[in-house]
Amino acid sequence: MKKNIILLFLLTCTIVFSQKKLNSFAYVIVPEHFSFLAKPNQYQLNSLTKFLFEKKGFVVFSEYDPIPKKLAVLECGGVFFKLKKKSNLFQTQLQFELFDCHRKRVFESSIGVSREKQYRKAYQESLRKAFESLTKKFSKAVPLAEEYTETIPLDTKLEKRERKSEAVYINSEGLRIQLVKNKGGYAGNLVLGSADKGVSGALICRLLKTSLPYVFKVSWHESSGKVEQTIGYFDDKGILNIDFETDQGLSVMVFEPMN
Repeated sequence: MKKNIILLFLLTCTIVFSQKKLNSFAYVIVPEHFSFLAKPNQYQLNSLTKFLFEKKGFVVFSEYDPIPKKLAVLECGGVFFKLKKKSNLFQTQLQFELFDCHRKRVFESSIGVSREKQYRKAYQESLRKAFESLTKKFSKAVPLAEEYTETIPLDTKLEKRERKSEAVYINSEGLRIQLVKNKGGYAGNLVLGSADKGVSGALICRLLKTSLPYVFKVSWHESSGKVEQTIGYFDDKGILNIDFETDQGLSVMVFEPMN
């Protein structure tokens, strides 16, 4: 009985320590290629991983992304994401771990299970289910994001980009929107070309500020009148990326600045 009490105490201390450790990190690094897959971002698992972290308010980088100087100088400031496959003939099973710079594990997810037969659906469903254990630990607030915005200023590129009050962006299909600063975020209005149809100046999206200065909650207004809620972010080149979930998986609409 005494041994059981001691073991329970040690287990509780380990869980509390892991959660405290995870909250103390400033960013997450996600690999571009998972070892059990044939190519980078296959089935869009890597981009989905970033999306799920960002949705919870985490600062996320790919392994080859430049880390802003204010983050890079932090001693052991990031955690590294590792995804493991535990599948069998009838199920797809994924589990992830987070390690610090000393390769010590600071978080281990539950195992996400899917019985889907299509690889894309199976991998994405099992990854989402694995993330549910992270969601349970951080269901209200993410101290990680708060710490980043309160104590670590943006690098100069981001500061310069955020000062723009108006800018026109265009995507690969020729859709142009003008972003106008509004209440800490942006209102996106439709800009028509000579062959375009629609109402010039019509609201097409709103970018609402979050705890992360360059990540926004996005309300996207479809021509049908439907409003889709998602997230968007500016990368280091000032390009706006808006994430959309489709039947085929995560899709990213990319808008490049025209001016």
